[in-house]
Amino acid sequence: MKLIHTVKPFFSSLLLLIVLNLIIKPFWVFGIDRQVQNVTGLDAYGSYFALLNLCLMMQFLLDLGITPYFNRKFSAESDHVKVLAAQAFTIKLLLGLLYTMAVLLMALFTGVANWSLLSMLMILQVLTTFLLLFRAYLSGAQQFRQDAWLSVTDKIFVIAATGGLLLWPGISGGVTINRFVLIQIGGMLLALLLAVFFLYQHKKEILIIRLHISDASVLKASLPFALNIFFMTALFRADGFMLERMVDNGDYQAGVYASAFRLTDAVNMMGFLVAGFLLPYLSRNWQNPETSQLVLRVCLYFLIVPAIVIAIGGWFLSDEINQLLYHSRAPEASGVIRILLQCLPAMALIQVYGTHLTATGHIQVFLRVSAFFALLNIGLNIFVIPAFGVRGAAWIAVATQSVFALAVTYLAVRKTGLRFAAADAALYLVLALVTVLVFKWLIL
Repeated sequence: MKLIHTVKPFFSSLLLLIVLNLIIKPFWVFGIDRQVQNVTGLDAYGSYFALLNLCLMMQFLLDLGITPYFNRKFSAESDHVKVLAAQAFTIKLLLGLLYTMAVLLMALFTGVANWSLLSMLMILQVLTTFLLLFRAYLSGAQQFRQDAWLSVTDKIFVIAATGGLLLWPGISGGVTINRFVLIQIGGMLLALLLAVFFLYQHKKEILIIRLHISDASVLKASLPFALNIFFMTALFRADGFMLERMVDNGDYQAGVYASAFRLTDAVNMMGFLVAGFLLPYLSRNWQNPETSQLVLRVCLYFLIVPAIVIAIGGWFLSDEINQLLYHSRAPEASGVIRILLQCLPAMALIQVYGTHLTATGHIQVFLRVSAFFALLNIGLNIFVIPAFGVRGAAWIAVATQSVFALAVTYLAVRKTGLRFAAADAALYLVLALVTVLVFKWLIL
């Protein structure tokens, strides 16, 4: 009973987060983002998808590991949270300039021409990283309910605003990619205002922004987190940008890839949310092995069971999914959907065990492994994309992410003393086999 009482606040707040996101995020992914692609076309959306991936890959400069580092520090050193928060905010302002210059240089180097869209996407990412910092403060203070509401605030605004333009296209000419990004910026500003309100409500004071002599040491300590974010983002998103740059019909192929990536990203969204809760909780409680083991197992069950079912279901029903969501605008998207959904079980393992490695202070070993697989993924895509295009990129994603997930799981067990539950692995294999048989029977 004592163990259940200990973990009850965590799971009750996690349940709120899940419920809110299950209500809001499907509307965002399938009702708004998907329809924007259908309305604007594969080429326009493919250009947006490629530039978004470029901005996300360079986002490690905007953060430099500040958010995960301070998330862990806010939890472990709650007595010094005011100084820590002021340090983090000050550094973020300076890194915003560094990020902007780096993205512009990369855009010049790779021949990007759509500067207006790129500029808006950079602004969106700068605002997003500040929201993530505020959420890290709140979750580090164990204010999980406020963090849960902040996770959907911007999407609620975008659903309302973009949905209005989709329903009544006569308003200002309907939806374009640029207007879509501007609406996202508006939603992020609203979420930031709500975050400031929650922060003031918690501390009853406004955090003072000032420079600290220790800022350099903070950056040095957070650098491994930053590099890990960069390599992880490159592993998951570099292929979308490479497709657009490396083949003749790059915008179109990037749009096709985005059609499938949207589905994996939607399912993996829960993994990101769970990881955001796990990191501060494990940072404070990892020395209690019984508690951490229970939390990890429950979180993995929650993520990997639907991942297995959806991955196998997607293999059998990819044609129907493409027809339902995209009205066969890109028939070749069915094959990419079938392949890319196979990344889902690997993503679940990475979210749970990668977060555990980070929370327990094993960031260096996690960094080395993520760097290896990110470079491997990019190296393979350099040769595969020109020859096989979008389907080749999808297969490389499945292969590299799956082996990476096994490596992270092995390291988490070996480095942190987790008990490896062979029964759980057997259960997942049985679930996969039963799911295959069920779908085969349904199709026949």
